[in-house]
Amino acid sequence: MAEARTGHCDRSLALFAKKHPSFAIINIGVGLDTRLCRFKHLKNITAVYELDLPVMLSLRDEKLKDVDNGHIPMHRISIDLREDVLKE
Repeated sequence: MAEARTGHCDRSLALFAKKHPSFAIINIGVGLDTRLCRFKHLKNITAVYELDLPVMLSLRDEKLKDVDNGHIPMHRISIDLREDVLKE
């Protein structure tokens, strides 16, 4: 199931990138997702916002500190969607 979901997401993002000259990605519940490593060749991604619980972002920093996302500006946002309110 994970392989099918990954393939579908990768194909969908590739098709979206072909149709849009620039876009940002918001990954809600990013966990240990490394999908963007496979898309660092896409020059039209203007920014990536990774949202997750503080504990998960700390784990992400620890486990994926050497992951290269290329040119993409990354913004990690610590949030608990059950309790926090999203603001601009």
